[in-house]
Amino acid sequence: MIISLLDYKVKGLNFNREQTGTFGSQMRASGFLGSLITNAKKDKLHLPIMSFAYMATLLKNAGHDVGFFHDDGDIPKNTQLVFIASSMAGYKIECGIAAKIRKNSPQAKIGFIGAFASVKPELFKEASDFIIDGEPEGAILEFIQGNKALEGIVHSPQVPNLDDLPVPDWDIMGVDNFSYFPILPKKPFLPVITSRGCTFNCDFCPYMVSQKPAMRYRAVNSVLNEIETLIKKYKIKNLLFRDITFTMNKKRIQELCQGMIDRKFNLDWACETRVDLLDPELIQLMYKSGLRGVNLGIESFNLDIMKKNGKKPDSLIHQNNIIELMNKLGIKVSAFYMLGFPDETEADIQNTIDYSQSLNTHFAQFCIFTPFPGTPTFEEMKGRLLTEDWTKFTEYYPVIKYEKITPQKVEQLRDKAFVSYYFRPRWIARYGVNTLRSFFN
Repeated sequence: MIISLLDYKVKGLNFNREQTGTFGSQMRASGFLGSLITNAKKDKLHLPIMSFAYMATLLKNAGHDVGFFHDDGDIPKNTQLVFIASSMAGYKIECGIAAKIRKNSPQAKIGFIGAFASVKPELFKEASDFIIDGEPEGAILEFIQGNKALEGIVHSPQVPNLDDLPVPDWDIMGVDNFSYFPILPKKPFLPVITSRGCTFNCDFCPYMVSQKPAMRYRAVNSVLNEIETLIKKYKIKNLLFRDITFTMNKKRIQELCQGMIDRKFNLDWACETRVDLLDPELIQLMYKSGLRGVNLGIESFNLDIMKKNGKKPDSLIHQNNIIELMNKLGIKVSAFYMLGFPDETEADIQNTIDYSQSLNTHFAQFCIFTPFPGTPTFEEMKGRLLTEDWTKFTEYYPVIKYEKITPQKVEQLRDKAFVSYYFRPRWIARYGVNTLRSFFN
């Protein structure tokens, strides 16, 4: 069977469909540096959709002719099965692309994957023959075995043993297509998954829609063997671990890092985790094994607001100490903040902006509180939605009614956060010259 996988790219836009739990993200920031970061995310940050990588490899190993594309015009006219990655902000475009593919290849069955298609299948129904609900790899495994038809709503079971998934065949997807700028600027770059799930299960977390709280871990030796394969076969220089909470099991990560040191991988790598799952000893070992970038969800200065919205926060003292250690080591910390929690005041948001500047991490990302369909937060916020135009749910627009502040003010504070953060003498002195230089290389 001839099978096509499509992660559609629009000129001037990048929906980053692998991010935000596969709902996708589309950054918007004002100011000179804010615009640079926005444009860099559009032009230089391209993460592969990990489910596509696994699906393509499973289907190829089963004897199918599999192609991966960014443009519907490149899909072979005789293709028989098409998988399209969905996103929240770009779903109208994606449905329009499905209609074009159907016109050019009327024999093809067309389906969508991704969290947004899973929770809002009615929006994709007319444009498709099937929609995969859940982690798509489970459905593909059953499809290959002849136990599941790709029709209508396809309920996909989670893969209980992640080691059952193959090492992705990146030749199908094209190694040169992907980058993780500016955290990991070197190429070739590829990602690896070592676990899925997160027991913290924060109410607003979009990743929980598809991955669920229960942890599933790969064997450490399996991960090390995969990394070794990527180094030998693809000559990778940078690696991103795509786990939601990389250091959930510290002992396991210590074993993984020591294995990377022992095998002399000599890679720069990055991950995403929580500050309360880091300690100085672990950070030193991670750094020795190649850690050069980390994403941390700081969210808010107000710990009570975080608790009220379903996230167990770290203590400010521990958070400050851990981030300062990583700053001193030269680890690029990207701190993520959320502005406009439902009951925040202007003063609360300003306190978060001030706190971000005191931490003075290499990068700071300021999102606006967004209730994603399928999360407990969305159910709680249903009566406060300003719009059901899902293209506005990018994390950079206010989409709920506030009691103590206007949506317009939240947007203004978002812009203020970016401008005031990156135009401070303290940030410019520590990071500015090298960061600007990297944008123009």
